[in-house]
Amino acid sequence: MLNLLANWEREQLRFRSKGIAYATPPIGTRRWRKPVPLWVDSAWCDEHQTQEAFRFGSKCYQLNPYTKQYEGSEDCLFLNVWTPSLDSTRSNLEVMVWIHGGFLQFGNGNEPGISPTAKLAKKMNMVFVSMNYRLYTLGFMALDILTDDILTDSKGNYGLWDQLCALQWVKENIKNFGGDPRKV
Repeated sequence: MLNLLANWEREQLRFRSKGIAYATPPIGTRRWRKPVPLWVDSAWCDEHQTQEAFRFGSKCYQLNPYTKQYEGSEDCLFLNVWTPSLDSTRSNLEVMVWIHGGFLQFGNGNEPGISPTAKLAKKMNMVFVSMNYRLYTLGFMALDILTDDILTDSKGNYGLWDQLCALQWVKENIKNFGGDPRKV
């Protein structure tokens, strides 16, 4: 089992863990493929026994609508968790998963002033999760030539598959953060 946390960051009497990988990086031969959940990829887990969760993960590669410059990384399948307490007696909290907007072209799970915060987790007594998912052409282009070399049941919409994979991660792991996987 992958040790998901190297550290909890205390933020105004609340806790957050940032930049938790939920799938293997969609780079190289995995670029035009569905995400591979970490708990399925034992080779990746063996190599990365513990993940540091100190910083927000890279945002997915995108064109910044304001600067008109490309930014981000293809290695971007990360999520963040905010919880009001690490007290195990306060577990089974409801869980809210925030999926950022941006017309499937820009955005990320750490949008200042928009994404969930530790303060909100404490006030509502809930666990909050935000995620990154592939965007624009890397997330939604569907061309037969991109997957001709493999048997696949999906062509395109990889960003939606990323979202589903992140939700599966939440179901499998949110109990470790005080959340109830039946109340997402």
